[in-house]
Amino acid sequence: MKKLFFWAVSAMLLMSMSAGAQTRFEWKQYGLSFGVPSGFKVSKNTATSFEASNANINLTIEVFDHDDISGDALGEALGGLAGELDMEDAEVGELRLSTLEGAYIEGTVDDAGTILVMLVDSESNIALLATIVYADGYEKQATNICNSFTIK
Repeated sequence: MKKLFFWAVSAMLLMSMSAGAQTRFEWKQYGLSFGVPSGFKVSKNTATSFEASNANINLTIEVFDHDDISGDALGEALGGLAGELDMEDAEVGELRLSTLEGAYIEGTVDDAGTILVMLVDSESNIALLATIVYADGYEKQATNICNSFTIK
């Protein structure tokens, strides 16, 4: 009986660990690295755009001109973008990333959970806009992507 209990608990732990497993992706053109749930497939990888998804989360990253946007003004810029998209129930936050300045805004666009992320690397003069659209119940995984960005 003890063996059966041990194997049942072990199996449950393995399933819970694999359900939250993360894979590191790198957008090599910019040295941008980020974590995504396992099973993500890259559908676009060009000099200006990167897209990958699984059945529940879609991630798009695009390069943009940030001459007029400082790290301090990212939240304001995101607010304007969210307004253009008619984002509802929006909340802005600052990202605490080790190698990038960043901010995010989270809400719903067309009834889908959406996180917009602006990232600026002043050393390399790179600015990126990430859009993460997620299905109900996948907010935590989307937030994990949001908090995983690093640049070399």
